[in-house]
Amino acid sequence: MSQFPSWSDELAVGNSQIDMQHRRLVAICNRASRCAESSEVDARREFFSVLNDFATLIAEHFDAEEKFLALNNCPTLAEHRAHHERFRERLLDLLFSGTAGLLDKKTLARLARDYLLSHLTETDLPNKHYMRE
Repeated sequence: MSQFPSWSDELAVGNSQIDMQHRRLVAICNRASRCAESSEVDARREFFSVLNDFATLIAEHFDAEEKFLALNNCPTLAEHRAHHERFRERLLDLLFSGTAGLLDKKTLARLARDYLLSHLTETDLPNKHYMRE
């Protein structure tokens, strides 16, 4: 797996809180990619660190997005929430697997890639007008 792209203004939705969270998520996605490629003993610790940081930020981020979408009467809010819920379920499955000792670094990196490539670019950017502060 290759490194994810760095943050760029092309990924901005124009909301300072959401854009800061997106920047942090891009950084976590890059960490997930590096973790997936690592065969070091410390990869286990990094897997859980990335997974914890990702889950914590995703919870905060999705709540913020949904709040702004609701405040700005986004017509696709229900669809956006459903996308968030599906993503949360995938992340929760990975958390449970990791707790059971199944460290699936490749799935973590794929989940991060799905977030970055799918959710951010295909779901958030088309709705950026509904994320204004």
